[in-house]
Amino acid sequence: MVAQSFLKRFYIPGSIIDSFCEGIRMTPSEKLSKEMRLKACYDYIDTVNANIEHFLAKKSKVITLNLETIRVDFIQFWNYLGAEGNLEKALHEFDKKHNATSQRRLNMAWRMRLIATREWRHIKSYFHSV
Repeated sequence: MVAQSFLKRFYIPGSIIDSFCEGIRMTPSEKLSKEMRLKACYDYIDTVNANIEHFLAKKSKVITLNLETIRVDFIQFWNYLGAEGNLEKALHEFDKKHNATSQRRLNMAWRMRLIATREWRHIKSYFHSV
């Protein structure tokens, strides 16, 4: 489900998955088939999870919140912290959609700049290697 969401975000200006392929994997997403893009999404998810696990490995106070049981887990988290405020309002925030993938719009200016930037990099690397 998460990988499919990232798959829908390819080619959206500034999308993390497009940036991951271009910057970290050094493979422009234009060169990837749909299957390869999906594999890149799983790779991104694995990378993020591994980084989080590494960061938390030596922490003494860690709580796991599962999205599948977020309301129950959040209440336990709230109580563990001794949080004050309106718990019901806080729980209501989980009903709101944030950063939902919308239909892609054609952003011609961004696409032309992307093409020009990539071509300029290609030209520079060609002349630096000669």
